Amino acid sequence: MDDTCAVCAESLEWVAYGRCGHKEVCSTCVARLRFICNDRHCRICKSESTIIFVTKALGDYTKTISDFSVFSLENKEGRSGLYMYHEDTVLLRRFGSV
Repeated sequence: MDDTCAVCAESLEWVAYGRCGHKEVCSTCVARLRFICNDRHCRICKSESTIIFVTKALGDYTKTISDFSVFSLENKEGRSGLYMYHEDTVLLRRFGSV
């Protein structure tokens, strides 16, 4: 994984990714694409992501979730365990240590 966003070329501080697992785009760009452009596709492989996970970018130590089925689409907006759920864009963000 490179240390810059594949879309805006800014330093990766927070990444957002879907089931495909591509962590090359910053959470800001992913949020803009989802909110403003209504585009839910990965910038790398173009697969559609209904759920996005946002976490701190830590290179090889970046938190990885491979089983997105544990997240219910019926959650209400707000905190759900270790995660914050955003209903309109289905963004998940982990709290606590990574």
